[in-house]
Amino acid sequence: MKARPQPAVNGSGEDTVSRDGKEGAVAEGGSNLSSLHHERKTDQSTTHHWEGAEMNIIRPLLLIAFSFFLVGCPRFLYNVTNANVPQVDGSKQSLADVKAAIMRSTGDPRVRYIMEDVEPGLIRCQLQYKIQHKAWMDIPYSTDSYSIIYIKSENLRYQPYSEDRNRNTISGHYNNWIRALDNSIQEELAKGPSASTKQDHTEHRLLNLQKLRDSNLLSEEEYQTQRARILKAL
Repeated sequence: MKARPQPAVNGSGEDTVSRDGKEGAVAEGGSNLSSLHHERKTDQSTTHHWEGAEMNIIRPLLLIAFSFFLVGCPRFLYNVTNANVPQVDGSKQSLADVKAAIMRSTGDPRVRYIMEDVEPGLIRCQLQYKIQHKAWMDIPYSTDSYSIIYIKSENLRYQPYSEDRNRNTISGHYNNWIRALDNSIQEELAKGPSASTKQDHTEHRLLNLQKLRDSNLLSEEEYQTQRARILKAL
């Protein structure tokens, strides 16, 4: 019967086979840990890569969404056409009264409206919002009505739709600003002429009446009657 081989023992009495096995296990474990650490770094690098790619896609979309929020979605262009000029105390307002009311109008407090008196019966308005958003409108007016008609704009997403101007599209904010201006004009017209405007108007009427008398187109009695009527209306 053959004897079983015995494991080698070193000078300290340690089992060399057992020691080699432990060292191999330790080495193998270290290799596994290194491999796992490398895989984790690779996964993290891949994750960061995809996160960066996603942000590159999302960022432009967020900018587009923000621009829509700031300027507003496009809507059919809104013009005010032949809005009524109300009477005051049963009398029609003069052309000067209508002009003064339009020039005093403020519209939306967040928007700047710059009024320019072009000629009798026509005012041009420049609208400005946050510096870069601008629009220009004509405001023709008479003693009976007024209109607010779009001319041009900058950075308000205006797009011609057809030959019919009311079917063109523009930022919805623009339409809101024009409605606010229209409401403001109506409020100013309802107040009637200001004290200074009314005084200037009265002096002008009295002066014309005096010229008619001096030209013998009115008798003294007619002059005094109409003069008293004008002064009574103050």
